[in-house]
Amino acid sequence: MAGDEFVVGAVTPLSGKLSVYGVNLQKAMFVALDEVNATGGVKGKAMRIEFADNGSTAEGSVAAITKLIEVNRLPIIFGPAASGNFLAVCRIAQTHRTVLISAESAANSIARCGDYVFRLNPSDRLQAKALARMTIDRGHGRIALTYIDSAWGRELAEDFKTDFVAAGGSFVDNFPHRPGQTDFADAVHRLAAASARAVVVLSHVEETAALLRQASRVGFKPRWLLASAARSPELVNAAGAAAEGVIGTYPKVPHNTPQFRAYRAAFKRRYPGEPLPFFGAFNYDMVMLAARTLARAESGDPAAVRTALIAAANGYVGASGEKTFDKDGQSPGTFGAWMVKDGRIVDFNPRP
Repeated sequence: MAGDEFVVGAVTPLSGKLSVYGVNLQKAMFVALDEVNATGGVKGKAMRIEFADNGSTAEGSVAAITKLIEVNRLPIIFGPAASGNFLAVCRIAQTHRTVLISAESAANSIARCGDYVFRLNPSDRLQAKALARMTIDRGHGRIALTYIDSAWGRELAEDFKTDFVAAGGSFVDNFPHRPGQTDFADAVHRLAAASARAVVVLSHVEETAALLRQASRVGFKPRWLLASAARSPELVNAAGAAAEGVIGTYPKVPHNTPQFRAYRAAFKRRYPGEPLPFFGAFNYDMVMLAARTLARAESGDPAAVRTALIAAANGYVGASGEKTFDKDGQSPGTFGAWMVKDGRIVDFNPRP
């Protein structure tokens, strides 16, 4: 507690290539913060989030969390989007025994960061299985794969390849592409030369949109299958008509629960006319759980905060579903399917 308020930290991409995610996720956090403070705050004190912009980089993430831990001395920190950035800071939090929470970074290896690191969104180990199953079920048993050369992309690609081959699939080609890559002329030529009728793309919005646009320009139109990081209205804005008909997987949030409906209504009140941010419900729940944790914690001692978080999450059902942690600090979850239809992102049944 600092003065008359409780403060938690957030390493957030508010600038750089991931700001398309960070700025919108920040809005979901503000919605939750409004609710916490409107209902009495934490132990009668206001709650505040100290945001530290990481510039969308691993180096920026390290600098940001170091400040939040060593200068601000905050008891709970919300980790950065993008698994590579999260993995760059999770060991720092573990070393300092500072509770670190993820609400969108999905790499499998995050589960091995340590016992002060927790995740509210489901692991990509589940996404790999869902994407492999969807690809096979849609009749695409022989495909091409391209993935972003990052911790997240490499891990998801390896898991996907394992599950896809186990389900009877095979590859006409598979190769990485660079983070931030915008020229995909060679990649498109390579995919077309391989006669790829279906292409799985594991990448972020910027890279995926560039690939779709450039493929469409030369008339290469396979079935595109994407992962959760590309599920954003910004993909449609950036790729235009080239995004029409793409399908993908994402961590599914139940929309028919009172908790989700309350979150959606609160978001619409604060940001009328704006779409709900992808992973927004997870970030909303992250703030709500932090408030519950601080209210339960017997002291600011790291062990007491960690114990309070586990207790606060036990049996908690939020806007994104149940949040009870397993022995590795991971929350349960399932993956659903999405597609771009008539210029909008909608859910659909992945089975033909």
